[in-house]
Amino acid sequence: MKTKQKRKKILICKHRAIGDSIMGLGAIRFAKELFPDSKVYYGVPHWITPIYEDVIHDADQIFPLNFTSFKEAFKTFLKLKEESFDLVFELHQSGKTKKIFSLLSFINRNLTYHYHNHHLKEGTLIKDQGVPKELIQRDLDGLASLLGIKDHWPHYLSYIPRLQSKQKIQDIKKARIIIGIVATRKTKMWPLEYYSELCKRLLELSPTLEIGIPLSKSKEDINLKRKLDQMISSERITYHFESLKQLPKLFFNSTLYIGNDTGQKHLAVACGIKTFTFFGPEPPKEWHPYSDEHHPFFYKDNLECRTRNSHFCGLSECESMICLNEITPDFVFEKIKNLILETANDR
Repeated sequence: MKTKQKRKKILICKHRAIGDSIMGLGAIRFAKELFPDSKVYYGVPHWITPIYEDVIHDADQIFPLNFTSFKEAFKTFLKLKEESFDLVFELHQSGKTKKIFSLLSFINRNLTYHYHNHHLKEGTLIKDQGVPKELIQRDLDGLASLLGIKDHWPHYLSYIPRLQSKQKIQDIKKARIIIGIVATRKTKMWPLEYYSELCKRLLELSPTLEIGIPLSKSKEDINLKRKLDQMISSERITYHFESLKQLPKLFFNSTLYIGNDTGQKHLAVACGIKTFTFFGPEPPKEWHPYSDEHHPFFYKDNLECRTRNSHFCGLSECESMICLNEITPDFVFEKIKNLILETANDR
């Protein structure tokens, strides 16, 4: 797939969280197909860039975006100006980035600046027959629309994010399952006591199984560890406090992810391991743009409370939490136990 437009240096940006950043890799691959002779940079928040340091990805270069203060924003602006990009395309425009790139394009008349903010002019989410589209598809639609693609319209399942290790993946003596207990808000978290019960069942199922739980060193994550320690203790459960730079290696050396819908899940997908994801307040179609066969999910459909004010629930806390509380450990275990046994026997 090629385009007649000639661009030498292209910057594609997604100034959002880790999961969004990883999903944006699909658009990077699409851009590389469109501009095979161009250098494609990927602009992401500066604090996320370590996750891409020791992996192979589709971008020619990662560009750190730091808008945390006026001083840092100005330094970032100067670096952007120095690069002399021919095209800047934002996958999800924000207020800060709009100001920066609008000024950049005003100063550099050779720069073309486009954006896709995932919203229509009247403020409604971009939809497909009334249902919000998959996030990767929205990114691809934005690029395809900008370039006037009329044939071979990209489909999100052909552009699943991918990362590869720069180093040889070490053989692991025991199967490791990543359990993702963290999330950006409480309403996205499957109950901790459910995780405890599921871990107990999994460890009983296979004597060779190891469980890895990635955490940051934040007070919230330390508190989660403390609570889970009180519920379950095993030599085969390891808490991993790896830096973002080291985190992909943990996933490359694991076989499965079970956990909340968070950046860790998207990293697991990109690293090529199977996932099982718990969805509570948000719809899987939009935030889980992956094959249901390779990346199944647990989701309680048709909850009136979830769509009372929007197409999803935006609450940070909820007393009932029926969207996740009614997905029991027994139900989950029955769904995944055969796969766990196959995974353990393959090692």
